[in-house]
Amino acid sequence: MAFAFGHLIGAWLAGELVQKISNKKLPKQAWILLLLGGIIPDIDFIFQIILHEPIHRTITHSLFFAFFSLILTRKNKYGLFFSIGILIHIFLDLFTGPGVQLLWPFNPWISIYETTQTVSLIKGIQNLPLAIIDMGLGFIWFVYLYTKGKINL
Repeated sequence: MAFAFGHLIGAWLAGELVQKISNKKLPKQAWILLLLGGIIPDIDFIFQIILHEPIHRTITHSLFFAFFSLILTRKNKYGLFFSIGILIHIFLDLFTGPGVQLLWPFNPWISIYETTQTVSLIKGIQNLPLAIIDMGLGFIWFVYLYTKGKINL
């Protein structure tokens, strides 16, 4: 299971790659949208807890969601970076656990590994300490970026 910090690192590496290839620095707004896009697909965790439905890695981890986010952010000069962050998140989740429902609303789950769909509250509770550590690392990283002037809230 990739946690938020891992997804932030994936999005950050993609941003660094874009800067290296284009030989231009990304503006702060592009960075914020890229990093936010890198973690937003896991918002379905909140809905899964509230609704008691196994929806993690479905709609918010689909190509539909990435395309829909592109449409919603099309008027923003850097909106594309939000969708790129989402696609990076989805790509990373293909390498963990059951994969993702990439073609939602169609049923097949796609994974790099041959595993079956498992959604378990017990597994989620077991991973809770790791998730808390992960959120703490992510928070520390954001504070570091903020104090260095790399992001402006």
